[in-house]
Parts: sequence; C-alpha cells; structure tokens
Amino acid sequence: MRSAHQPRSIATVSSLQQPGALIQHRLLPKCYVVGGVSGSGKSTVGRMLADRLNCPFYEGDDYHPKANKDKMHSGIPLQDEDRWPWLDVLADIIHQHIIRDELAVVACSALKQKYRDVLSGRATGQQQFKDVAFVSVSMRAA
Repeated sequence: MRSAHQPRSIATVSSLQQPGALIQHRLLPKCYVVGGVSGSGKSTVGRMLADRLNCPFYEGDDYHPKANKDKMHSGIPLQDEDRWPWLDVLADIIHQHIIRDELAVVACSALKQKYRDVLSGRATGQQQFKDVAFVSVSMRAA
C-alpha cells in the first residue's frame, strides 16, 4: 500500500499517445514534475504530457538565474546553495497552479528527495504534496 507521501506513478509514454488516455483529470494531481538526469528526455516527455493534458509546460532550466546558467555552461556543477532559489521559483509556479485549480507540467531534474520536497510544498508545510506527482524519466539502451 502506498503512503500519502510516496510519489504517484502516472503513465507510460506509450499511454500518452493513446487518445483519451488521461481523461478525467480531476482524479489526477494538479501538477506533474517530470524529472531525470540531463539528456534523459524529461523535456520531451513533459511536453507530451502537457499536450495531452492541454496545460502549460514549464522548462525548469529556463528559470535558473544567470549565475547558475554561467556555471552550467562552464561545466561547473551546481551546489545545493545554487539550486534553492531556482527550486523556490519552480515551487511557486506549481503552488500558483494548485491554488487556481489548474494543471501544469514542469520539467526539472529533481534528483534529490529534498529538492522534490521543496517542489511539492512538503518542505514549507504547504501540504500540497497530494497535488504534485513526480514522473521519473530514465534512458534505456536500445
């Protein structure tokens, strides 16, 4: 049995391509965070999901401050201190959609549980975690 704090799994990519696969979205979470390592396809899957749900898609990397983008372009790994302000911005986007009762999809690596806690509101006690589903995308060798 899944506890209330465990992420929900939602759909495979193939089910997103089937008409009507995600009908009755009222039963589904309000926001989906599509996560995975760089190059895993999280943006592609996120866009597909947003198209199927007919809702906005947010590319998380677009919300990094310039200093973070400069580090990433220089090959310098980001530290937690670099990520917190960025995660707060994404968490606010998610929260705004939830309070407006609107669907949204966000692509964000969200590799650590503490990052997912911020995005779901659990870290701030906003209790919106039931309205956020995390979709993990991983690459498979063909």
